[in-house]
Amino acid sequence: MASDSLAETAATALLPYVRPSMTDDDIDAYESPMSAGEPYTALLWLLGFVTDEINIPHDTVLDILAALDDEDKDDYAPRLGL
Repeated sequence: MASDSLAETAATALLPYVRPSMTDDDIDAYESPMSAGEPYTALLWLLGFVTDEINIPHDTVLDILAALDDEDKDDYAPRLGL
């Protein structure tokens, strides 16, 4: 499993790109696992908001991918444009 530190860093980096498409309830659903010490869950939640219209810098995409478990990399790499 990826480290919590990597997941937290990736989630924090991803948030500004997906935040415009999130409601207040969505933000609460992100913040709850973050404050509970479950940044990986928060990262996966945010990845659900990634669309083709969102332009995430390549370095950020690589950081997100590095934070994912191998099985999740296969699922989310295409969504991240890889």
